[in-house]
Amino acid sequence: MRVSKRQLKRIIKEEKIQLLVEQGVPLSLIERLNSAMNDILEQAHLEREVDESAADQLAADIIMEEVWGFMESIGMQGYAGLP
Repeated sequence: MRVSKRQLKRIIKEEKIQLLVEQGVPLSLIERLNSAMNDILEQAHLEREVDESAADQLAADIIMEEVWGFMESIGMQGYAGLP
């Protein structure tokens, strides 16, 4: 049986969510974080007159910069390959 790239991404996302829920992270917080990241992506597409790939990259860069800042603020700079 072949699994498409989209199906694989969905399966991985569902498994990650399940692991976080099992670790005691409320599903509502995970959903809010996911929603915020999707809002950033949507805004990048609306405000930028660039191709879809460039808007995706812009959104990813913004999100990762915030993740790096958060990791640094809690003393975990360099964690998991982050600069």
